[in-house]
Amino acid sequence: MKKIVTTLPLSPRKNADLGYYSVPLLADIIASFMGTYVVHAVNILGSKKLVSQDVDMHFKMLNHLCISSQLHWRDTDEQWDVALSRLFYFGSMQGWVFQDERIVMACPCGKVEFLANESTLSEIHGKRKVYKVQDGVATCLLCGNTATPRMTRCLLVRLPDLVPDIVVIPKYAAVEWNQLTRDIVGREILVSRIRETGIHAEFMGKRFNIDIDFAWKLFLERLYAKGFQCSCMVVGHKTLKHALSVTLLNSLIGIPTPEFVVSVPYFSLDFGIRPVESAEKLVNCHGGTSLRWLLSMAIGCAQKEITLQSKLIYLIAHSIGVTFNTKNDSPELLLVDAFWKEFNAQRIQRILSQMRRGKLDDLISIELHFASVLGLSSRSL
Repeated sequence: MKKIVTTLPLSPRKNADLGYYSVPLLADIIASFMGTYVVHAVNILGSKKLVSQDVDMHFKMLNHLCISSQLHWRDTDEQWDVALSRLFYFGSMQGWVFQDERIVMACPCGKVEFLANESTLSEIHGKRKVYKVQDGVATCLLCGNTATPRMTRCLLVRLPDLVPDIVVIPKYAAVEWNQLTRDIVGREILVSRIRETGIHAEFMGKRFNIDIDFAWKLFLERLYAKGFQCSCMVVGHKTLKHALSVTLLNSLIGIPTPEFVVSVPYFSLDFGIRPVESAEKLVNCHGGTSLRWLLSMAIGCAQKEITLQSKLIYLIAHSIGVTFNTKNDSPELLLVDAFWKEFNAQRIQRILSQMRRGKLDDLISIELHFASVLGLSSRSL
């Protein structure tokens, strides 16, 4: 079984900002320091706007940024009907998968579909992803129509009461993780859908449409079946709840859970009065190596957001055009929590400053290893 670092499945974006690639880059760097493999996962199912060229461009951009991968996992590559039918049979034997008649709130367009209970119809949680609740009425944010109750046979999963012991980084994410845990543990979740989803499963002689989001959250189980065990999961700060759901589902199935979950801050560039440039345009203008160094400054960040000046790209380009006279044959490996404490934007800028001034002898072994992981380029940049 190969130990891996992986991202949550990302949805490929057209003309993405540079910050979008901070999650896969940090997963790549973390894997290098852990001495393990990295897997980059994408979520394609359910997106009508994506075409195969968009997915190809996503992985092409990873290559431009020198982001390596042991495996590119796509949710469209799995035989979900077979995998889910087997999983639900196993879950029913364990007691955490069952079917029942329930009242489901659904809107005309089908995007909103949830169990009607006190929690889901509460206004306390504010706006959800696809619907809002006001005066006890749920309204779809996509079609604008009211969700109405409907009694239907549902396929349900009961989440465990206990969450596996996982180190969540940084501290704000650990606090949020614990808050989410109190809200979600032991809850029954609706995994079937009234509408056609394109993914189906047989259970107790009945065919169910399965929620696409539930399917891709089983990606760690699918990777495990291929011989990959996740040691660390790297996510964006807005997808921490998804990471918790993935972890809880893993524990139900019996798959080893990750030791670490790293929440990466939202990364943005300040271009001043100039128009914001896409990641693709930045790569074409500056190459991938300088941008790797720039994105790496999200490491060690204790806040949910980090904004850097775009002029840093030019400063970095004039710092990394050096070569090392010494070869580090035995790089120092670090677990994620130690890595996150060792490096931050200030230390990375100090490393760049020493490289720019030609004072490589002032860099210690672990800093040299960091520089080799991030990469060097020629002065012509």
